[in-house]
Amino acid sequence: MSANEVGVMWGGIFFFAFVALALGGTIWAIKVIGPRLARHERKMKIETAIRTGMVDAQLQEEIVEDIVAQRLREQGR
Repeated sequence: MSANEVGVMWGGIFFFAFVALALGGTIWAIKVIGPRLARHERKMKIETAIRTGMVDAQLQEEIVEDIVAQRLREQGR
């Protein structure tokens, strides 16, 4: 094999390795960061509603669900 063919071969290997890492990182971000971001947004919504005094029955129910979910996470369930 010529030096050019070897260079193309290694370039292809590194290219596909990079694509695999990028895809893996994207999947990880969707699985891990997505739920964290959703919890954070929900927490901010609740805190804003409490601060502004706009707490209705549905929001009170969400607050209770959040507290229960947080306690279950702390207990490792």
